[in-house]
Amino acid sequence: PVKKAGRSNRENEFKRIKAVSGRIVEAKNLLNSDRWGRSDPYCVLKGIRSCNHLVQIHTTRRIDNNLFPQWNEDFSFECPMSWGVDQLVGLKFLVYDSDDKYVSEIGSDDFLGGADLDLYDATSNKLVSHTLELGGIQLQEAAKPTQQRRKSLLSVQIRITHEYVPKPPPAEETLLNSLGDYLRVSHFTCNIAKARNLRNADALGKSDPVCIARVVTMDGRVKEVHRTRQIDNSLNPEWQETFEAEFEDGDPTGDPAMLVFDVFDGDGAADETADVEETGDHLGSGIVALWDFETGATRRKRLELIGDSQCLERKLNREGETQDVRQSKSSQLISRLNSNPIAAITDSGKSATTALQGLGMAMANMVTKLKNIKVGSGNKRSALLFEITVFRKAEAMPFAAVLRKPIDVHEEEDVAAIMDMPDWGQSLFDPPASLQREASRDGRPQFAQLRAKDKIVFIAGRIRGATGLINTDVVGKSDPYCIVEGVALNGQAHFIHRTRVVWDRLCPEWQEAFYFSVPENIFVQRLNFLVFDSDSNPLEERMEAAGAGGGGSGDDFLGRMSVDLSRLCTGDHLREDIPLTGCKAIRNQGPKNPGAVAFRRSSMISVDICVERRACPRYAVRREQLVWEPPPKHSTTRQPLSHQQFVDPSQRAVPLEYCEMMAAKVIRQRDNNEMVRQARAARVGADNLRVQPLDKGSWRHLAGEGRPRDRWQTAKEDASTEAEEPDPLELQEIELARRALADRGTEALCELSRARRSGVPAEPRSASVPALHTRFGHKSGPMAFQFASQRPHWVSALMFTGSRE
Repeated sequence: PVKKAGRSNRENEFKRIKAVSGRIVEAKNLLNSDRWGRSDPYCVLKGIRSCNHLVQIHTTRRIDNNLFPQWNEDFSFECPMSWGVDQLVGLKFLVYDSDDKYVSEIGSDDFLGGADLDLYDATSNKLVSHTLELGGIQLQEAAKPTQQRRKSLLSVQIRITHEYVPKPPPAEETLLNSLGDYLRVSHFTCNIAKARNLRNADALGKSDPVCIARVVTMDGRVKEVHRTRQIDNSLNPEWQETFEAEFEDGDPTGDPAMLVFDVFDGDGAADETADVEETGDHLGSGIVALWDFETGATRRKRLELIGDSQCLERKLNREGETQDVRQSKSSQLISRLNSNPIAAITDSGKSATTALQGLGMAMANMVTKLKNIKVGSGNKRSALLFEITVFRKAEAMPFAAVLRKPIDVHEEEDVAAIMDMPDWGQSLFDPPASLQREASRDGRPQFAQLRAKDKIVFIAGRIRGATGLINTDVVGKSDPYCIVEGVALNGQAHFIHRTRVVWDRLCPEWQEAFYFSVPENIFVQRLNFLVFDSDSNPLEERMEAAGAGGGGSGDDFLGRMSVDLSRLCTGDHLREDIPLTGCKAIRNQGPKNPGAVAFRRSSMISVDICVERRACPRYAVRREQLVWEPPPKHSTTRQPLSHQQFVDPSQRAVPLEYCEMMAAKVIRQRDNNEMVRQARAARVGADNLRVQPLDKGSWRHLAGEGRPRDRWQTAKEDASTEAEEPDPLELQEIELARRALADRGTEALCELSRARRSGVPAEPRSASVPALHTRFGHKSGPMAFQFASQRPHWVSALMFTGSRE
């Protein structure tokens, strides 16, 4: 929640400038930079961020031939929350003279002064008037010797609004949260209205323009979506054609990213379905990113048409050579004439008349190109006007869950489950080669993990221009151009785009769009923008473009700028002016006269950048393979774990008494007929032996004269008294039990033998009671002492009989 300005009692909040508004009123005593007439001033207002980057806020209109302009234009700007802690700290006012009748936020070479305004101590919600002295220029001479030199002044009114907002989370967490889903363009509707100020590519008459609309997909493919009709003999055609392009949901690589417009000269072909790219001349191209348009909102846009540097088939490489994939027939013939004129004229398979006609067509094309070469900067800019409505659809990010929680691989079932994930069909990436090898072979796989890492899959942007470049030429001004390259994590640079050369300008305006479909094995971390001064002759360059040769080398370095993309989320747009580094300072910036205000201008480049991120799956095999152990399985056992063994104090082992040992020995000898064999050995010749029944009194006597049966008392830790006398009722019950066992015979004797240690008959275990680690039926204990103490009474009446074998 956002709070209004006031004191904050929370430590996790900070104060920032929410919005700035005001009015640019007027300027006085501006410097006259024109030899004929007076300056045509306009003012550019930029915001200064704490990271030393500039953002565009407002550009006033141009007032012709006036050194005391009164603009009285209101402006308003709201700071986005995506800035984080790098907030707005100041304002920069720049006044330029417009020489080519165009007003640009880049500025012009004729700088009329600038001023900075600090917003640190500004009062919130209060309109304050400021009169700023423009610096960075020389003071004008006074009209009379007694008067002081005139200072250039700028009057503005500023109002700012503060607010307290929570501190933003770390950049890594913000980036991870942005990868939950993404927006894809499902379809769009476009109306190609008209074009203005097209180049005349015909020696006789005017061009016959045709506009072709194409889209660039996420994987770099180019697909044509519409082609207008041909309008003959017109440099300002009006098509007014509407088309709609739809894109399937099942093909993630076919999602559109850029919209390209190419205008060609049809050369008056009667067949409108002919391939104008092969037969016609290129009149201009423009590229716009579909991310720049809001979802469902209809927007009208004027797109400036650039030359071959914006044509996808004729883009410049790093060395500045045209990658001419599709050339017109005249351009092909010109290339052949430059390489081998005799072979071009005397081509086999063609008559001399046809060759001469082709040569005449090539010469006419060269004359047309030379006719379009104009000296000065008063050329009209070609532009295309269109209207577009873009519709987007929210999609779940494939492998978003793996970003936070990797998947471990231990068994064959884990590999099969990963290969069957539905995210593969919705992702831009194929299964890694190591994962495919594990899925194809038999046996237990190596221990590995399926992870996901955020990856930039598409980069789009626009190089709007540069301002305040240094002059490296002795005669005239620098001829700058810019090279864009992407830098991967390993430091390797990949070429992306090179702009055209803007001749004799220190504030060039390129307005060229670029894009880069990042390969799967490259992770781009930053973008580098390199600005150079072309030392080639502009007339030679244009003659070379017309097919007459020329060109030069040895370019001077004007500066570089680097943009870190590691914190740029999907959907965020970076549109800022960033200082150039590695270049010399601009000369003649300091005040030469006493009393002048020092205003330092820096060489800066203005760019627009946006990226598209996806979760990239990666299959990583562990370097140290763990020792395989079978997975734990549930099993019922009578032997619990050693650290969880149950100890019952009532089941402690007690030494047997002598009478009990003798009874066990008698029973064992009775079962094995040992008593009969011993009697036979003692009485030789005895045929019939019989074991007499034992004397009850003797067993009672042995039981009474044995050592005291104090096992119950000794087992108890706090026992201090002797055992109590047995109850007569209990003795009667025990006697009844003894008689019942005596009547059952030998089987009861065996049962009594199994229970000899505890004196308790063995009972079957219940199936519903869990099996405990106990030997209650096999070992004696103090809890069963009272019943066990009467055991000699049971066996005293048993008779052991035997017969001869």
